[in-house]
Amino acid sequence: MAVYACFVGVLGGRTSTTSTYMQAFIGTRLLESQNAQPRTKPFEISDCQILVFTLRVQPSGVRSYYVRIFRNRGVTLGKVDSLSPEEARDRCRT
Repeated sequence: MAVYACFVGVLGGRTSTTSTYMQAFIGTRLLESQNAQPRTKPFEISDCQILVFTLRVQPSGVRSYYVRIFRNRGVTLGKVDSLSPEEARDRCRT
């Protein structure tokens, strides 16, 4: 299944740990793909059109939309089960 990803990479620094990050268009196609399914560690996918719009995926299977305000701060827009990607995108813009 193809996912329209803008950028996928690995963040590395001076520490020994690395974390994977991804930028993609957050929409129905991404939510149905393997890229947005739970893994052993939580991860985030940033939207490539609205950079502060983020999808957070928890190992428990909970997926939530966030607006990134500062580097480590965010506001929850809602869970994927209760909010469509289009509605979350509209909330992010306002």
